[in-house]
Amino acid sequence: MNQKVLNNTVVNNYKGIMMENLRYSFPLLHEDELSRAIDWAIDNRYVSKPGRLYNNYDKKTLTGDVIDILNYIEKLQPILCSSGVLFKSRKYSDNPFDKMLQKFLKQRSVYKTKMKEYPKNSYDFEKYNLLQLLEKINANGGYGLFGAPTCLFYNIFLADSVTFSARSSISSSIMLFEAFLANNVKFNSLNEVITFISNVCREKPERIFSDSIVIGKQITAEQCFFKIMRTADPMLWIPTENELSLVWDIIRSLHPQDINRLYYKNNLYDVFDLPMISELTIAILQELDHPYVDPNSPPEEIRDDLDLLTSIIKEFVYYRYPYIDKFDRIEYMPRDVVVLSDTDSTIISFDAWYRFMLEKVQGIDIPLARRKYDLYTLIHPDDDGKRPDRQLYELVPMETDYNFYTDEVIEVKKKRELYKLIPQESLRYAIINIMAYICSNLVLDYLKCYCDANHSNLEGDKCHLMINN
Repeated sequence: MNQKVLNNTVVNNYKGIMMENLRYSFPLLHEDELSRAIDWAIDNRYVSKPGRLYNNYDKKTLTGDVIDILNYIEKLQPILCSSGVLFKSRKYSDNPFDKMLQKFLKQRSVYKTKMKEYPKNSYDFEKYNLLQLLEKINANGGYGLFGAPTCLFYNIFLADSVTFSARSSISSSIMLFEAFLANNVKFNSLNEVITFISNVCREKPERIFSDSIVIGKQITAEQCFFKIMRTADPMLWIPTENELSLVWDIIRSLHPQDINRLYYKNNLYDVFDLPMISELTIAILQELDHPYVDPNSPPEEIRDDLDLLTSIIKEFVYYRYPYIDKFDRIEYMPRDVVVLSDTDSTIISFDAWYRFMLEKVQGIDIPLARRKYDLYTLIHPDDDGKRPDRQLYELVPMETDYNFYTDEVIEVKKKRELYKLIPQESLRYAIINIMAYICSNLVLDYLKCYCDANHSNLEGDKCHLMINN
């Protein structure tokens, strides 16, 4: 046997996962038999491919096969870029350019803070606004230097890696939102189904919530099987009878808790249909004393319940594993709901979520939906830069309440009272910002996992994925 292949860390991790998966399909086989079978498959099916690593700074070249390159990466833990460029880890060497960018961004933050101390359109406000924009240009211009042949720092591989890394992080975010909000990311092969099952089942040691409390029922193996197989993309993969039988054998051999978790993973609306989750979400809406207008700063009265809801959704729905073929999927995969992406942003719509929750709150008394607010007092801080503790509101009489399914009255009101936050809008902001808060927490975790996977994070240090806007 090829011991160099079998002793490789990546191959051994693969072998461990295969052992878990095959144990579900062949429960009568002994562990030694499974191990020998996997070793035989690896040894006979591995094809050695030549590899080459080129350092264009010291003009040195490392040659070998794929396993040699994997061993090199495992030993030195370089920063991995989507374009195939590797960088020396920050734990081995300082990066002067990184420090320069950090200085630009830190100074920009100082100017932005100073700018907010002055009234809008005042001389000092415009002065510091201009200074913070100049620091933004300095930071953005730094990246452009790598692609300019006339610059001292020119390096075409570096320029390429910056562009691909940006595309990769944005694509990763899109994949998260597509899967989490609409289960758009379909299975294209049996391998993807088994990988999905394996990933979810291996989360068992990290689970903290009880299925009996959150779910309150047991999902059957049949329900789980049909949910997973409905997620297959028929344009790319139609499972054979043997493949269907294999998936069914795996699912019916799982622990009941694993079956529950597989069913609800990337299944957002079924989770919010659960009585416990639905009641918690409605309770959050009822607890609000004033409009929830900033998704990143939830009012104190709902913070604990909102964090609890976020934790539950993170455990039951959120699928934190990367999609290797994310570039192809973004360009070609069929979608039930479309996520738009710009050069440096991902734009998602919560309309389906908003209408879903509207159905649930019909006929339920939500104080926020009976009050009219002055939007100006909500979005502008006082002289000390702090929000007022209490917002003035006006109760809306029952006979002048608004229809939540038509915008006729709202359109008329808005033409006359541009700065008034009317009841339907207050409820709309609250519903949308609950999900925006959840998604913000999930995408931060997802991008941290992304940075951990490409070795760009250091233990005990902040994530160095910088989003400059």
